[in-house]
Amino acid sequence: MSEVTFIIGKQGSGKTEEILSRLAREYEGGRFSDALLLAPTVRHGDQLRRRLVAKCGVAMGLRVESLTQFSRRLTEGDSGFDSSRRAGVADRPVADELLLRIVRQEVESGGASYFKPIAGTRGLGRLVRAAVFNLASEGVGGSEFRAAASRSGMRSLEALAAIYCAYLGELSRRGWIHPAALSFQAARVVEEGARLPRLVLLDGFQVFRGGELSLLEAVGERAPLWVSMDPDAGERAAYDFERLRSIFPQAEVVRVGTSNSNRPLQVFGGESGDEEAQMRDVARLIKRRLLEEPHLRPSDFAVAFRQFAPHLSLARQVFSEYRLPLDPSSGEPLKDQPLAAWLRRLLRLGAEGWRLADLTAVLESGFANLRRWDLGPEDVRAFAGHAVAKNAWRGHAALLRAAEDVEDRRAGEGVTRALKELQALLEQPAGSLGGW
Repeated sequence: MSEVTFIIGKQGSGKTEEILSRLAREYEGGRFSDALLLAPTVRHGDQLRRRLVAKCGVAMGLRVESLTQFSRRLTEGDSGFDSSRRAGVADRPVADELLLRIVRQEVESGGASYFKPIAGTRGLGRLVRAAVFNLASEGVGGSEFRAAASRSGMRSLEALAAIYCAYLGELSRRGWIHPAALSFQAARVVEEGARLPRLVLLDGFQVFRGGELSLLEAVGERAPLWVSMDPDAGERAAYDFERLRSIFPQAEVVRVGTSNSNRPLQVFGGESGDEEAQMRDVARLIKRRLLEEPHLRPSDFAVAFRQFAPHLSLARQVFSEYRLPLDPSSGEPLKDQPLAAWLRRLLRLGAEGWRLADLTAVLESGFANLRRWDLGPEDVRAFAGHAVAKNAWRGHAALLRAAEDVEDRRAGEGVTRALKELQALLEQPAGSLGGW
């Protein structure tokens, strides 16, 4: 194993400064040193490159990439090995379109019929895409996920497993892998002996996916590896740091600086005469904070608009004048989210006559906290089956009577409490959307 060093500290403690200072010393000894600096985004990497050049004047052998760019370069042939025998990585838009087709297919065939009530929402596609991306990025196989979903007894997971297995099967038939699995393939290329730079550094990461950890493990076996992290940034960051420590138990751990991130949150308010003046106030505030606090980066700031499109042109102009990068991203309308479909069904329970199908869908959705009523998904299904046998298809009173004589007394009492609490909620005077 090569030299592996973890540089850890809280936000603002100087981790990036430490890693850049170490790299600058490397370049002072050889301007053509071969090094690879990995960052979460290209913009973050460009900021690091500028800061490094300001320290050491020139860094001829430095390459700055994201982990995805590094993985793609390895797998597409810039590694000294023939890439023709490896599985092709599906383009993200093509992979997403194929997944949507599989979703429709599984919903219609019954494998994922659980999602039928929200099949017409764009949010279902986003929800499934995110889930599949997370599963693929952790290297979860279709059969093992199907088995885990079956053990859970949750219909939502079983439906997702049907989609995931069908999707992986279709990718395999085409000789493709999901884009999220790219790092696993890159790790195998490194293990085969791909060319690596003399030094590899990572900065700005707090969490890693399974494939990324596999890639880092392969790189750390063959090249010096420096990684900056903040294990105290959250539970996931602490967990991933421990995962890295288990991979590299002999690694050196360097804790740097002190952080001023515990100071009270500052809130700024102001008035502007027009839209342009307001935009300039925002840009000036960000610029001033960047100058006053060198540890901050432009990517640490976000500006939120209720509607961004009408302000985009002006924001580009103003932020360009202040030499601030702008990375616009539109939000997703709530009405297109599965959560919104569930909320509509919940809020219309009474108006629709307390139908058994609606109540069951509300409780089984995964959005409802069944533990509140000491219930599990199997209890809801048992109640629904009992209600059907009693012909209790709709009506609050009929559903209550069905709950009172369910064979499992605990489940019956839980459903009774749920029915009463939901009725009390829905009978309240309509308030604001936030109140609801």
